[in-house]
Amino acid sequence: MLILLILISYLTSRRKPVLKSVVPLMSGLISIIGIVVSLFIGAWTGMAIGIISLTALIASLILIKDIETIRKN
Repeated sequence: MLILLILISYLTSRRKPVLKSVVPLMSGLISIIGIVVSLFIGAWTGMAIGIISLTALIASLILIKDIETIRKN
């Protein structure tokens, strides 16, 4: 998941550098919505959606932190 986000962020930043941090932020927001939706679905399907969304959220947070670290240096 992290590799996919890095690839999408890299490809969009080559065209428009402003979009470099927008991709991880949008991914984080979508994953938070997925976590909330998984609570309403319940059962095994809801648990699977929740785990996938949590993984996407963690990956986007790591990518956002890496982008901030690169900007400072």
